[in-house]
Amino acid sequence: MLINRPKNRQDLAKIRLAGEHLSGLWPTLVQTLSLARDFSENILGVDKLTATIYGEFIQEGTASSKEDKFGYADRGFVRGHLYAFGVGLKIANLQEDSGQRNLQMLRDRGYSASLRVRKNDDRFLVLQMNNVLQEKLRSRGFATIDTREMLMKDIFPTYADFLKRADTVEGVIICIPAAGTTIKWKGAEETYNDTRMEKLLGSLSSDLEKYPKVREAIVSVVDATFASTTTKSNCRARLLAAFDSAASKFPTLEDELTSLNGKCEGVKDFKASARVLVRDYTDRIAREMLEDAAGDQQFIKGITEAIEKKAMTKQVKKMIN
Repeated sequence: MLINRPKNRQDLAKIRLAGEHLSGLWPTLVQTLSLARDFSENILGVDKLTATIYGEFIQEGTASSKEDKFGYADRGFVRGHLYAFGVGLKIANLQEDSGQRNLQMLRDRGYSASLRVRKNDDRFLVLQMNNVLQEKLRSRGFATIDTREMLMKDIFPTYADFLKRADTVEGVIICIPAAGTTIKWKGAEETYNDTRMEKLLGSLSSDLEKYPKVREAIVSVVDATFASTTTKSNCRARLLAAFDSAASKFPTLEDELTSLNGKCEGVKDFKASARVLVRDYTDRIAREMLEDAAGDQQFIKGITEAIEKKAMTKQVKKMIN
């Protein structure tokens, strides 16, 4: 979700993501500007540096349920707040040679840094979470996900047991500095299909032969979640869960329509624009849900109906009719 930089907390409070007001992100925006100046002036000595915070935005319940089944509130995670697990640094006109120099400077200070290149030859630096970055972020007032450093061979077997139990943890974020890879590994809440599992295994391909227990751990979690979804659920329940997961990544349709209403001139203008917005929203959610289809034609055919049931609330229908 991209938003224009708000002038103050009150403006930010008018924006919602998946039903959550974003006013709690105001300190994060202010802290991010301060962090960018710190890296620009005190560490890298460059001009025009932009920082991006990678993190987990806490919503009500989980991505697929309004129930706080993992006890986030009791563990101190606050709804509407962001918990960081990485940082991106974008330096204007960064070239390969200067990028490598900046990369080495960061590594010399203990950061787990990598240089990334987009398709348009656009370069940027990524700092994965480790103890050095966690200390830096917390000193700047950021909330972070607790970090635990472990050997590669131990990570997956250790957390597999947690992920196979439905009410223990939703997932773990694994940063692998040597590969410059960050993986979000989810358990009982996830709907794994062959494509998703192969993507997870593919991101670890260089390590699977060296650490065979890594593959065993991943497959054991996938098997457990598959058994859970087939015995406790049916296609309709999978569709509704897939919708909730997809919708959690965007503002709700009601929130988008409310925002649109404030920009339109008159009822006729709003109704015409609302039809386009609803169509675009439906297409966006359908694309996300297709990732959970795993080729299941019954699931695919039911996507439109599921979106209709979940997104077209009484309030939404009242607004567009």
